[in-house]
Amino acid sequence: MKQILDFKVGLQQPLEHHYVPGKWSIAQMFMNKLDMERVFHYRAWRFLGGDNTPLTGFDKDEFVGALGDLVPIAIGIAKADLKQLFAITRTLTIDIFKNASSDQLQFKGNASGKNITARVIPFFHSWIQQTS
Repeated sequence: MKQILDFKVGLQQPLEHHYVPGKWSIAQMFMNKLDMERVFHYRAWRFLGGDNTPLTGFDKDEFVGALGDLVPIAIGIAKADLKQLFAITRTLTIDIFKNASSDQLQFKGNASGKNITARVIPFFHSWIQQTS
């Protein structure tokens, strides 16, 4: 996460910059990482709570496309604020796992048609931050 935060704060391009027309902007890439973390956080929260209601997936391209460049720009998120937003989001995610019992971590929920335990979700968070 530190590498991501350091990169974001040191950006020289404006957040709405697209490195190639038709590709995601810098803002969209960062918001996608935040959105993915939020989705997996929500799944973990539901599974840790013993909720076995199947959770649907979502298409990140459609989600980001619908939001466009508007989210960070319209609400006035500056580059420096991205660091704080990422830190808050990650802190909330860590917090729900901090006091989870072994039984809660072993609970299998269904997300996107796959049965997974809550304990694998932190690995998804790590992967999300390194990719996409």
